[in-house]
Amino acid sequence: MAMSMGGVITQSFTNRFGAVFIAANTVVQRVDGFAIMPLFGLSNAATTFVGQNIGADKVDRAKSGIKRILGMVILLAAVMGTIMFFTGHHFARAFTGEADVIAIARQGIRVICLVYAFMGIDVALAGAMRGAGVAVIPMMATIASSVIRILLVYMLAIVPQNYMGVFYATAGSMIAGAAMMLSYYRYGRWSEKGIRAAK
Repeated sequence: MAMSMGGVITQSFTNRFGAVFIAANTVVQRVDGFAIMPLFGLSNAATTFVGQNIGADKVDRAKSGIKRILGMVILLAAVMGTIMFFTGHHFARAFTGEADVIAIARQGIRVICLVYAFMGIDVALAGAMRGAGVAVIPMMATIASSVIRILLVYMLAIVPQNYMGVFYATAGSMIAGAAMMLSYYRYGRWSEKGIRAAK
């Protein structure tokens, strides 16, 4: 719900840049959604894996699995990011034939694909935390990321009247989300809370 609300507010900002940009931004979101599907698949795997091991009181195995999943996430993000950076505009053509729209979409894809690893880390750790029974932290991080995205869109796009700021804001919110989840994974007591919840 937080992501949807953030998306609505962000969309109200992007509407100020005209029909061509609105169409391009929509294309970017669709192409991006296709590219990051495998990352969400790994997030679901993390939820199941961590939940089973926390329930069995095997914290070390859960932590080891999370590290391996993060490694796979980073590798997959690098592959998908490289593909999208060089060929993303071809995927955009599946949704539109307008040259102006494709040109802007290409710019947006090239910005966002550079931070796929951060998005992957964010969703993978969020899945792991939910598996450990700590669902509130990912929710709070999602809300915070949405707020950060709105603020960044305003500062980077609306104030300077630069539509590229919308894409930079999206990338920035991904980095912020990953930083928050990494901090909690590193310093939070998620494993202890998970074991108490399992008992």
